[in-house]
Amino acid sequence: MTRIDLHAHLLPSGYLDLLPDAGIFPQPLPTKADLDATMRRCEIDAVVLSVGPPGARFGDGGREAEIARAANEGLAEIVASDPARYAALATLPLMDVAAAHAELAYALDVLGLDGVMLVSNVGGTYLGDPVWESLYAEL
Repeated sequence: MTRIDLHAHLLPSGYLDLLPDAGIFPQPLPTKADLDATMRRCEIDAVVLSVGPPGARFGDGGREAEIARAANEGLAEIVASDPARYAALATLPLMDVAAAHAELAYALDVLGLDGVMLVSNVGGTYLGDPVWESLYAEL
């Protein structure tokens, strides 16, 4: 039987370096080697990675797009190392719908990531809000 973990998190170093408060994560952070060891121990054949919350909803003065890009490029590197074992969900800078559209195109069309991670609430706006309709149309 094939086992696929659909909810795995890794934090690429370039992404982590840009976070305004990286101390919110438990220390030490799991590494790709830790993930590989867990996959072997639990007989997991493949994982779908994301950076998980806080994703790119940081509200830190317009750096959301830069942070999302670092997350997505870091995950793309991991996927490229073994595409049969790793897939990844892109992070979008959801504080800015136009930036989210741009990162969506880059993450899926250029980096080849497999989908996107959407959180339920972005700066007090829930994903059912009409502000997200253009993003859903693109998806």
